[in-house]
Amino acid sequence: MGQDLTFVRTSGSVPRSLPNEDHVSGIVFLYGYTPPQIPQARQFSNPSLVSNTDTFEEEYVGYVVNEFFKRSPNAELYVIVASIDNTDNFIASAITELALFAKGRIRQTAVVVRTRHDVNDVINECRNEAGVLAVNAMPMSIVLACNSSWGIDFNAPDDFRQPGAERISMVAGDDRYSYDDDEIFIGNAGAVLGLISKAAVHESIAWVQKFNTNIAYPGIMNIPLSSFSKSELDVIDAYGYLYFRTYPGIAGSYMNDSHTLALPTSEFSKIEAVRTMDKVERGIRTYLTPYLGAPLYVDAETGKLRADTVAFIETLAGRQLEDMEKAGELSGYKVEVDPNQNVLSTSTVEIVVKQVAVGVMRRINVKLSYATQV
Repeated sequence: MGQDLTFVRTSGSVPRSLPNEDHVSGIVFLYGYTPPQIPQARQFSNPSLVSNTDTFEEEYVGYVVNEFFKRSPNAELYVIVASIDNTDNFIASAITELALFAKGRIRQTAVVVRTRHDVNDVINECRNEAGVLAVNAMPMSIVLACNSSWGIDFNAPDDFRQPGAERISMVAGDDRYSYDDDEIFIGNAGAVLGLISKAAVHESIAWVQKFNTNIAYPGIMNIPLSSFSKSELDVIDAYGYLYFRTYPGIAGSYMNDSHTLALPTSEFSKIEAVRTMDKVERGIRTYLTPYLGAPLYVDAETGKLRADTVAFIETLAGRQLEDMEKAGELSGYKVEVDPNQNVLSTSTVEIVVKQVAVGVMRRINVKLSYATQV
């Protein structure tokens, strides 16, 4: 055989990477000393970066992780398994430990409490810690798995929506025949987290065309979805719980919506609104932070910002929004810097950023009638 050069194409050795960090996710598993059937041997681990090929000694941890990767196979996932020791803010500490381990890159985290812990305490800790992380430049959405031991009666559910809970979502939906551990039913936060990880920040995870959950037997805390009347499901939906639903004539199952536990009047009552704003904030911070301490040139006659300085700042702050508009994550934006600011005395530049969100078609009304002519 003479000289030759051949190529053999293979696949699978290098997983396809995702174009940004919107997919970076975390799962916090919290065990306790009660109920007694949960062995202490399963309670402890260090924060870890896991893959969709890893196996776990703890069967339930493996199940939730697998549910995540089924929906977002190329994502980056960090996991911590810890024990609730009844000290103040222990849940918050576990969330922060995972966030710091991932160097603040986690965009959304599922919190799975495998013990009889008070639901209000769990929500409060998650809500408060989400606020702390946001202040410290590590904003994330938290997907909280509902626990059947919390005693929520979904025929007349509690309403946990509250001010400041825009980063918290409550998953009550489960796959009735996929996992059952000693009658403790947990909302399938792994599947929901995977959908969020897969979705672009502006996309609702309830988009029927794009996000089939593939939950075979949807239920709410192991009660078949068919056992609930429409009016009962309307209440569960209105109170901000997330669950898996079906549509007549369409195969598969889908999210009922993309609720957070914010008040319904809040503009952040949906996950995509929170994620979009978080991405805007992260991006603007990335572009502006290197210029802290930089010189500000002013007009020598007025002492106000020069036109070229204003233009530079507006362009710099707008780069993230321009990228997001091109990606379809925003409908539009505007960045304004008032040139009349007295920066010589304050050393502070005020920047006004306005963005127009992308809408979500949640309801369609079709007027249908016969006519003698059209």
